[in-house]
Amino acid sequence: MIPLKDAMAELVQKVHPDLFASGPAGAGETNDESLKAIQTVLDSVTRDKTTPNAGIKRLKFFVMDDESPQGVRVVPFSFKTTGGDCRNLVAKQLKDVMAKVGTSSDFRWDVGDWEVRADAGYVARSQNPWSNVKGTSYGDETGEDGSNETNRRRRGDLVAALKIADGLFEAIAAVPWIPEPQGDDRVRVINAEIVPRLAKEGWALDKDRVERIWRGERDDASVMDGLDAASGLALQAIVKHARAFDRAYGKPARERTDFYPK
Repeated sequence: MIPLKDAMAELVQKVHPDLFASGPAGAGETNDESLKAIQTVLDSVTRDKTTPNAGIKRLKFFVMDDESPQGVRVVPFSFKTTGGDCRNLVAKQLKDVMAKVGTSSDFRWDVGDWEVRADAGYVARSQNPWSNVKGTSYGDETGEDGSNETNRRRRGDLVAALKIADGLFEAIAAVPWIPEPQGDDRVRVINAEIVPRLAKEGWALDKDRVERIWRGERDDASVMDGLDAASGLALQAIVKHARAFDRAYGKPARERTDFYPK
């Protein structure tokens, strides 16, 4: 098991943008963006002693590979943070991408690699690597004394709001298992009352994203991509409930064809 800094050095050496100066077009820039996204998260906990915002970014690395067409292969991956002490999740994601790229993935956290203040709030928007995640900024506001009290309060409010709305998220996830036409009234209520109510409360539940979950999408990285952090967590909760229904009931005996009954 090697130190994280050594594992990261191997990764950088393998995907360094300069390796792709002669192409493919955009490969160097893509690798540079992906490395910066990872390093910004690591810097936030080592230098700034703060936890990264909840968010997700879909990234990829171009890797030289003599056995691949044109000598290059692409390694797509998602990099996600929860807004709390997510070192285990970050470690798992880093190990996965390192293994796929072909560098040493069995690393350890050493002293100083992940140090977060007990009162740490979210990373300020200017430091947030999730450039495609719009909206809520949890790190910009502090109390009059310069403390992180506002940060803590906002984070607590978000967690409480997610818990309060969880039953509604579960009802949305259940739609594919509601038989038609007997359950059309229930589906109409979900579409005409529950989803609009959640929208008024600030949850951006995009119709297309929700329908993708109903039709079997279980990649929360995909449905969260591009959303503000709070709405992304709401979509993640719906995916979580859909997975639970999958485990409990399997695929619906008859797939629902009309998710928007008149």
